[in-house]
Amino acid sequence: MKHWIALSLLVAAFHAGAAQAQKLSERSECEAINGTWTLQTGQPARVATCILTRSYTLPSGTRLTVNPGIDISVRQGGQLTIDGELDLLDTTTLELRGGNVFNNGRIITDGRASVIHNSGWLYNYSELAMDGDLIVNYSRIDPNSGARYCLMNFGVISAFSGSNIHSRGCIDGQTTGRLHLHRGAKMYNKADAIYRGMRDRIDGEFENWILGYAEFGNTTIGTLGAISNRGRIRATRDFFNINEDADLTVHYGGEFLVQASTFRVDGIASFAGGDLDTTQRTVAIQVGTHGAIRMTGESVARHSSLTTTVANDGGIGVECKATWQQTASH
Repeated sequence: MKHWIALSLLVAAFHAGAAQAQKLSERSECEAINGTWTLQTGQPARVATCILTRSYTLPSGTRLTVNPGIDISVRQGGQLTIDGELDLLDTTTLELRGGNVFNNGRIITDGRASVIHNSGWLYNYSELAMDGDLIVNYSRIDPNSGARYCLMNFGVISAFSGSNIHSRGCIDGQTTGRLHLHRGAKMYNKADAIYRGMRDRIDGEFENWILGYAEFGNTTIGTLGAISNRGRIRATRDFFNINEDADLTVHYGGEFLVQASTFRVDGIASFAGGDLDTTQRTVAIQVGTHGAIRMTGESVARHSSLTTTVANDGGIGVECKATWQQTASH
């Protein structure tokens, strides 16, 4: 058995060592990825920026580590394709400023490192693993397509404890995109931001601000997870689940539109002046043993006798101190 374990460790070490290691810390290493090295002055934490205005592909099986204080800026005409692994160490940034990034491998942010999306297209087909921050600024219009620049997520965005996602722009999950906010991670979907996800899990905190729009596909708020909504949230596809000890809070002026087949509440769904709307699709509302839907203040629940059914599994059920409004049947 000991020989087998030793052999397994040897094989694992061999495969780990097989990955080609590159680093970005000086001019020659920037030029090796078709970049232009520009020194930064007046900012003690910044050393230099490697500016890409041409194309570079990080090969599969290659790990590029960007040293602290070094930034990669993908500008107009530049394209960075990641088939391997890009590791942004503490205080580094990957910035899109008119260029495009295609991630087929893995982008990792450590510590205070960040990915900053200003303009251009970021296509994530694999994984963004965030120990640092993801910043999606207000996006301009692509002059070629007429569409608003977006972070197009076909893979998974994994935000770990201590990381933050700040979005003033557009994150679009397309048909396969997933967001996993781990416990201790936060996402702020700010005014005028658009978020769309297809298969999300919220174990951390998701805040949808006034004038923010979030659209969730099959989504679960995990235990101790929370969504706070002051804008507009639309739940679509098959289910939207709130696990035990999890919270959904819709504040005054906020709206939660349910178009999912099932809205399952094992935690708490609080409508503190915000509205619940289930009029646009057949919805089964299920309230678990420890679950509750609480309507207070100026909240309004809109539903149809044919489109909404409420099943209570022995729990608190629905506490309505507001308006429960039935519309005409569809």
